[in-house]
Amino acid sequence: MVSAREILHEEIGFEGLTYGCSAHILNLLAKDLVKTDITKHVTNILKYFRNHHLPKAWYHAEGGSALVLPLEPLTKVCEDHRSEIDRDITNKILNIGLKRNVEDTIGNLKPVAEAIDIVQKNNCSLVECVFAWKKLETTLNEASNKNILLI
Repeated sequence: MVSAREILHEEIGFEGLTYGCSAHILNLLAKDLVKTDITKHVTNILKYFRNHHLPKAWYHAEGGSALVLPLEPLTKVCEDHRSEIDRDITNKILNIGLKRNVEDTIGNLKPVAEAIDIVQKNNCSLVECVFAWKKLETTLNEASNKNILLI
């Protein structure tokens, strides 16, 4: 964007407003809101259940569908099949602190995800984009004032 703006200015004297891709900037913001130690544990759990046939089957038998975060089906599978499930995975799933951190992180990311959904629409206007950013700013300021923001 900087290079394009410079070329336009040099070649035709363009002095207009340019801005970057809002969806890309929002994705970068989302990365800043996520603690890497939390994602490391969640990724480890998800890969385990994705790559091990029996644990994956037990999870689906408990009514689980897409693996997103440690929910009830994962807890039940770990309790019912304690001897067959990797002990490290079981400890992570049953770790209430990790579960709360994941829930808090998802709560922080929800308004960012909503803004991304808006700005990625094919027919998103500049006005809609500005409103999405302003709503996100308000939401994050309120969360910060309540000390519920993780960053």
